[in-house]
Amino acid sequence: MPLLVGVVEAPSLLTALTARRLAVDAQERIRVLLPESEAGDVQDERRSVTDGRNWHAGVHAGSRTVRVRSLDRSAFVQGAAP
Repeated sequence: MPLLVGVVEAPSLLTALTARRLAVDAQERIRVLLPESEAGDVQDERRSVTDGRNWHAGVHAGSRTVRVRSLDRSAFVQGAAP
């Protein structure tokens, strides 16, 4: 599901994501990738993601650690997405 919602002002990425309505056919649990700078949760899973891009060489050349969090659909704004 692409996030084509324009600019969203929020104190954190998680707050911005959960402020949006989900698609009608969204699953009961939604997995989100959050940066290490986002406040952690004891249930977060940490994963290394290779997504650093070396634009001069044209290759993916770096990795970073992200938090994987599983959210219940009730964490999001309720109602069908427009």
